[in-house]
Amino acid sequence: YYHKYIVKQLRGLVAFVETQTGKKMDYDRLRELVDLSDRTWNLIDETYRLRAAVPCPMGTGDAMNTMVPLCFMMATQTAHDFFVNLKKELEEKIAKGEGEVPEEKYRLMWGGGLPAWYALTDFNYFNSKGASFPVETTYRMVAPLNEMDIPETKDPIERLAWRWLGYWTFWYDKAKKRPGSEPDVERLINWIEEYKIDGVVMHEAFSCRTWHVGLIWQLHQLAKIYKPIPVYRIGKDGTKEKVHRELPSLVLESDIIDITSYSEVDTRNKIDAFIETLETNRLNRAG
Repeated sequence: YYHKYIVKQLRGLVAFVETQTGKKMDYDRLRELVDLSDRTWNLIDETYRLRAAVPCPMGTGDAMNTMVPLCFMMATQTAHDFFVNLKKELEEKIAKGEGEVPEEKYRLMWGGGLPAWYALTDFNYFNSKGASFPVETTYRMVAPLNEMDIPETKDPIERLAWRWLGYWTFWYDKAKKRPGSEPDVERLINWIEEYKIDGVVMHEAFSCRTWHVGLIWQLHQLAKIYKPIPVYRIGKDGTKEKVHRELPSLVLESDIIDITSYSEVDTRNKIDAFIETLETNRLNRAG
């Protein structure tokens, strides 16, 4: 039903544009562009997965700058070539053992929210503390096509509909396999494990609210159903026992544009306290 609905809407859009422009859709050209975007889509996924290397070759601060070819130029040769070159660059850095941070101690996930664009140096401050950002949910608008259940079709409209539907149901299907999980939370859990994440950072921006709704809820759900950190504690009988606790998280608050909402001192103090928690976990981690 959902696929049929999307196809109907896309065909209606084509008919509308044909009427307004007086030109017929070139379906052969559309098929070429859909195929190109498929290849670019897979290339982006492969490139981002390289960041799971230790040390991480590219952090979130730099990854944010890849959003233009990813979000707005997908069906262009320029976007494809951009990610070919980026993938090659990351592979070279991995081969040399070069990371975003010279001596990586903590691996963090940017778990949601647009950044304060005027304060991207906050990422440099994290880096100065030995923290890297191998992965982010922001602008990560691809999922592996080979893991989606997409039927074969030569119709580019149907292909687009299947890919769009597959992207939005990908994490729903995975979440069904974990009791209590939800799609957005399942995505966090999968990337925490894939990228060996030690903590989650989110930015609750005051504007662009549709992008930021539900971030705090995601952290609460994550802490409730996922406790990956093994630590020792002394039980009531005085014996040492191994328990598991949730990942530490940090929520930063400001705006994406309004600089008056931002305090560098307060932000850096929060980061310092968060780093102390990460270090405590690192030292107390059970074998």
